[in-house]
Amino acid sequence: MYKSAEDKHNFAVWRVLNRIKEQLQFDPQEERVVAYLLDLNIKHHSGVGLVAERKIIEKLINEGLITSISDSDFVSIGEPQTPEYKAYELFHFKVKRGFEDYYDQYQKKQRVDLGFCWFDNNTFFLRLRDGSAKPIAFDTERGNRNMLVVFQVLIDHWKRNDNLPIGKGEITIRAKSYGVKIEPAQLKNIMSNIRKTKLKPAGLEDIISIDFDRKTGGWSLTIAR
Repeated sequence: MYKSAEDKHNFAVWRVLNRIKEQLQFDPQEERVVAYLLDLNIKHHSGVGLVAERKIIEKLINEGLITSISDSDFVSIGEPQTPEYKAYELFHFKVKRGFEDYYDQYQKKQRVDLGFCWFDNNTFFLRLRDGSAKPIAFDTERGNRNMLVVFQVLIDHWKRNDNLPIGKGEITIRAKSYGVKIEPAQLKNIMSNIRKTKLKPAGLEDIISIDFDRKTGGWSLTIAR
């Protein structure tokens, strides 16, 4: 579908805002501090370009919607000069007053795109071909958010990269930006539990698939509808 320059700009701003908003959902102490992971791998496909993402972050800082609370950190996975190498810049922001109103403005502009799949607190919704919305509830009993965060990392990666696999190291880095520490060795069980206890009971095991990619040692998520 054709998108005008304005539509592309609005989507890029909303995408950055939504990444910040998602982390605010996991802020029980209401400290309003988020860790924002900027993908420096410009050769990889992304919904928002690296230069545009930096400019949007600068725009939010200049407008007083977020403030930096420390210097950014450089993190990477894999060995330099190998295909597995990926680099990121991790920012630490304090979200200020007025952010929610600003977010709501851009959310309204994205309602058509948001109608396909979205998160609402601890529940994921997928809109089916018949127009109905199928929920998957990720309960947080005993404070365990491993499945929720891993699934959100997979969905976020799928939105930007279609069904390309995401490596174990990258999953753990992105999970950490949501405040959850996950060891690569835990991922096999987490993926299995998502399939058995979330996708299958919701009747979505034939629509949402999570597969291990032996070639890359990562995981891929596919949504067929």
